[in-house]
Amino acid sequence: MTHDADDELDRLRLALLHERSRAERAEHELSELKASVAVQQPVVPAVPAAEPAPTRRLRRRRR
Repeated sequence: MTHDADDELDRLRLALLHERSRAERAEHELSELKASVAVQQPVVPAVPAAEPAPTRRLRRRRR
């Protein structure tokens, strides 16, 4: 390889390492944000489905 090609390869390797570390930091920040959101939002229990309203026919029968 020529000297220029070696330099370019080194530059690209360094750029790749830099991008990997940025991605790892971003993933870490994302997991911290997800954890803080999970702490801030209480878990709401599922609400059982309400019974359907009686139909007109059923209302008449009850009277």
